[in-house]
Amino acid sequence: FLYSQNTSNIDLSKSFDWRSGLNFSFGAELRVENYQIGAGEEASYIDGGSVFINQDGEEIPRIAGAQVFPGIQPDNELNKFRTNSSFYVDVEANVTDQWLVQG
Repeated sequence: FLYSQNTSNIDLSKSFDWRSGLNFSFGAELRVENYQIGAGEEASYIDGGSVFINQDGEEIPRIAGAQVFPGIQPDNELNKFRTNSSFYVDVEANVTDQWLVQG
């Protein structure tokens, strides 16, 4: 399993002298992710054709793989990308010394 993530962002803000204060902010972020699954060792998923004999004498095929869970096979390999982006704007104003409005 492989996972990688690259993130870039920018945040800017500016304060203004208006009443008791005004602050304006904005920013953006971009994230690119990559997720990969590679095939495991062949011995983890190969069907060797072995069987076990139950109490009635019937031959029952054993489940392929190790520990009853077959490993990742070549057909199950993945290499997926995802991109996320965001943007925000924020305004704060001290309308009075005791009243802050934000949005």
